Formats: sequence, C-alpha cells, structure tokens
Amino acid sequence: MSLMTIDQLDMAVPMARYEDLVKYVDFLDEGMARFEINTPNRIAAFIAQVAHESGDFRYTEENLNYSWSGLRKTWPGRFPTDELAQQYHRQPERIANLVYAGRYGNASEASGDGWKYRGRGLIPDLLTYPSREMSGFRGLAGASAARVWAVGPGRPGLSAGADG
Repeated sequence: MSLMTIDQLDMAVPMARYEDLVKYVDFLDEGMARFEINTPNRIAAFIAQVAHESGDFRYTEENLNYSWSGLRKTWPGRFPTDELAQQYHRQPERIANLVYAGRYGNASEASGDGWKYRGRGLIPDLLTYPSREMSGFRGLAGASAARVWAVGPGRPGLSAGADG
C-alpha cells in the first residue's frame, strides 16, 4: 500500500516542479513506510519539512555560498570578526572546510573533509546520516530524509511532535 502517490505529493507541494517530485516519490514512500511516517499528521509534517529543506525538491546539496555578513550571523563562533569572515566571502568550499573541521568525523580544515562531506539529501543532516553513507544517491536521499525525521541523535524523532 502506498502512503504517498505522485498526485498527492504534487498537491501537497504545489510550487515544486513535477519532474522533481517524480524523482523522489517512490523513495519517499519507501522511507515513510520503513520509519513509520504513516499517519496523516506525520506525512503532512514530514512532506512540509522535506519541501522546506530542499527548496520544494529542487536542491539536495547544502548551499554554502554565504556572504561575509551571513557567515557572521550563521557561525559567529567560527567567524568572530568581520575581517576573518571577509576572507571566506562567497567561497563555499573554504567555508565548508572551516565550519565542519573537526566535527561530524571530519579531519582538519586542510583535509578538505568539510567540503567533501557537506550536507546532501532532501533533509541534509550530517549528524544522523552522513553524506559518506549517502553519496548523493537519489534513493538514499529519500530514505535518509525519512531516517533524519524519525531518528535523531540526542533528540526524539519528529513523528511524535506531528502526532500532537
């Protein structure tokens, strides 16, 4: 039994392009079944979150193209001065390598791990489903979104919140 058809997904995310939805609907359906995202409230909340995180199913890779002022606001601990932030302005690879250095299993900034393993998927989450495991595969992007939703380290899954 399908939890989500292409027509339902198209109605739920009206700003999405149909061709983007077609790529993911079967994988989302499989992930929802596997991780018990199986009630109307859970499905609605999950699809809303996925649509938000992925720009209506358009993006499956973390956008790290920050201005220097955006860096200061987003990562004040990593960019404590305007001068430092300006050195990374609009340089996504350098930004990823700095902000993810020594985190989530990554080595130092010089290793390039931050860029190599930046967030990918419909719900990018380096903590719960590293891109080392996903590698940008469309099927895993759908399954990983369901996994991130249902299981989070140090936090309860989000289905409980959708249940009311």
